[in-house]
Amino acid sequence: MTTKEQEEKGLSYIPQITAAYDAVLKAEQNSLNEKIKLGELLIKAKEAVGHGGFAEWLEKHFPKKISHRTANVYMQLAERKDKLDEVAKSQHAAILAAGGEMSVRQALIGIRTPEEIAKAEERADKAKATKKENEAAKAAESAGKSGSISLDDLIPVSDPDEVLKVLTDRWEEEKLTKLSIGLMEYLKKRGKGPASDVRRPLLQLPPTM
Repeated sequence: MTTKEQEEKGLSYIPQITAAYDAVLKAEQNSLNEKIKLGELLIKAKEAVGHGGFAEWLEKHFPKKISHRTANVYMQLAERKDKLDEVAKSQHAAILAAGGEMSVRQALIGIRTPEEIAKAEERADKAKATKKENEAAKAAESAGKSGSISLDDLIPVSDPDEVLKVLTDRWEEEKLTKLSIGLMEYLKKRGKGPASDVRRPLLQLPPTM
């Protein structure tokens, strides 16, 4: 198929895609079936214009209406629509609670492959770790400006192992040793530390490579 033929075939889908898009808007929340139909048309248009030029084609003919990301969502729903019956059975209670209509979010979660689930969980774990690091850095900066540093502000975690991990990741051995000795002296004063050998580090630092 020549480039001109591809363009003409792609253009032939524009009225159908426009009508399907209008049907999605009219359906408002209960629009899963309409979005699947729109996804099927988008798949055909993508095949017609070629995968490499589809994003540009969307931007040219449907600006501010159907973004490339939204089109990918609709096409994914269309490609895996056969799995939606299984999703409906497995999420029956949640769907009933939402008014008896499966949402696009529920559908997308339900049709994910095991590999996609694993990648999503990995991204969530990374985002959570990054958020903790950003909160710790922000709290440290704020505490430094105010001149008063609180451990709760500096390290927004309560588990001792997590605190130790944050400290060993961020501090060099000299600071960690100083902190360890300070903790030993503090515990000794409160009668909770060993009676002697105050200079022995309390923190068990990970071995250096």
